[in-house]
Amino acid sequence: MMVFLALSRFVVPAPGRLAMLVASMGTVLLAGCVAGVGGSGDTAVHDDIPPAHRDWFDGGQPVDMDSMDWGRIEFARQAAAKGDARRAVGILQPMMNEGFSPAYYEAGKLHEDGIGTPPDPAKAAIYYGKALRSPSNVLGNASLRLGRLYRDGQAVERNETLAYHLFRQAVDRDTGASALVALAEMLVEGRGVEANTEEAEALYSRAADLGYPQAFRALAEAHAPGGWLERDDQLVREYAQRYATGLEKQVQARADDQDALAALARLHDEDGLLGPRPDAYRHWLRRAAEAGHAGSLGKAGEIALEEGNVQHGLEMLRRSAEAGNVYAMTDLGRALLERDPARAEQWLQAAAEKGSVNAAASLGRAYLPGGELQADHRRARTWLSRASEGGHAGAAATLGRLYLRGDGVAQDTSRGVAYLERAVAQGHAGARIDLGKLLLAGDGVNQDTQRGISLLRSAAERGNADAAHSLGDAYLEGKGVEQDPRQAEKWLAQAVDAGNPFATYSLGRTHLYGEKGFEPNVARGRELLAQAAEQQHAGAQTLLGREYLRGELFEKDPDQGASYLYQAARQGHSGARLALAKAYLWANGLEGANQEQAVLWLDDILDGDSEVALATMRQLLTEADDKAVRDSLQ
Repeated sequence: MMVFLALSRFVVPAPGRLAMLVASMGTVLLAGCVAGVGGSGDTAVHDDIPPAHRDWFDGGQPVDMDSMDWGRIEFARQAAAKGDARRAVGILQPMMNEGFSPAYYEAGKLHEDGIGTPPDPAKAAIYYGKALRSPSNVLGNASLRLGRLYRDGQAVERNETLAYHLFRQAVDRDTGASALVALAEMLVEGRGVEANTEEAEALYSRAADLGYPQAFRALAEAHAPGGWLERDDQLVREYAQRYATGLEKQVQARADDQDALAALARLHDEDGLLGPRPDAYRHWLRRAAEAGHAGSLGKAGEIALEEGNVQHGLEMLRRSAEAGNVYAMTDLGRALLERDPARAEQWLQAAAEKGSVNAAASLGRAYLPGGELQADHRRARTWLSRASEGGHAGAAATLGRLYLRGDGVAQDTSRGVAYLERAVAQGHAGARIDLGKLLLAGDGVNQDTQRGISLLRSAAERGNADAAHSLGDAYLEGKGVEQDPRQAEKWLAQAVDAGNPFATYSLGRTHLYGEKGFEPNVARGRELLAQAAEQQHAGAQTLLGREYLRGELFEKDPDQGASYLYQAARQGHSGARLALAKAYLWANGLEGANQEQAVLWLDDILDGDSEVALATMRQLLTEADDKAVRDSLQ
């Protein structure tokens, strides 16, 4: 039949032979329908198919089409390929009036793909359904396209069972690899049918034999850790490489194939099937971005910002955002908060309106006092609430703290705790710590030391230094738990290793003085306090300064003592400022003088040149009588 059709395009029969030719063509077409391109008479109509749609599967009666009819279909396709929808519809409409299934199918494609008209999947679904009512050689493709609409609920009510049967019909009609993959996906996930991974694997393998790249990817993912087939790293690599080869062929055929380029980038990303391969990832990501792929533009923009190429990064994010990429809108808004708050506000709001909880959270925080936008508590609460309702744990934690402190809202402890509980349930470490501390102290809530310790411990076990510090302090002080120096040492040491200066100070002081059940260990204490002092912990600086000046626990060193006290005083530490002021008074025999005057004197020095001020401190404390200095520091 196909040979005849091909020849009929070039051979114009004489008028006297036309009737015979048409009659002969009808016989050939009818035979073809019965032999291979017929309806789904061999497909059982299942009870789970809605009655209104059973005629899509019951076989139906074929409608004869001759070579001239097929020629009109071809002309309609050519018009559609040129974007001339009006001409295509003009050709197809009379044929639809005659009930020709291929005409309905082509009309459906026009509306689904938006050729010469805005996409209208609802109309497309109607035309595809009509194309299925009688058998033809488009039955498989019409089933596949209509199945996708019902699977995704696109302009029709989602019906995965109906989608499954449509995909099955498409496969039964040898529609090709895309139908095999569509049916396999339903079987893997058990969508519309009981899951059957064995059949799914067979379908993917058939599609892979046809060279379909998506089948290679699916099989690679199936054999990867957490996949639905037995883990096999070698098969993962083999299938992934074949997938990459297929994508590269697509790119060779069309250099600006955005989807293929972006897929190649993902393949080599840190968690990609062939990753991490940073060079290959950036190569394909750059090419995808250059081709205009919105998601890749956004990711490439993020990388450019991280590398310090700010203008290029912002430009790529802008292009991605203008293409409608919500992630890029969010990233662009965040990047502009300090550079251009007004534009940042616009982009973040646009992303939030499109459902980005990250954008809503960023916008809410930016409206808080100290944020990048003009403080507006009402707007802050509005956007943070929207983000929290959307599942953003950080927004819930922020709202919890606001209500607990009464910061811009009426203080409401129960509401604050409720938000913290929500954030904890969503895995927010900071909220876990805040709630743990609150329950441990019973500050405005019913004390629950057991749960408080449990929350802090779970956060500390996940490596959170703040939680480890709080837990260590609880065991050190016996707050809510029995005092336990060993447990205190364990958790404080963990926080110290993570760089927490407060834990370093607590553990250092405890070792230095032998407090809270610890044996004195001056060397260890001084080491830890020096570490905390380097981290600008003013309390550690003050303690070390006093001890270096007193010279009792370790060798006296006025220079070092003056330096530490000076650093702490510059940070506003009241103990350091008072220690220096008192040392000045005692060193000058003025121990009975007004200490407020000494503090004012100290402030004048601290406000001056730092090198001169430090030299003054050192000279004063070095030349002073040792006993006078020691007495001043009691």
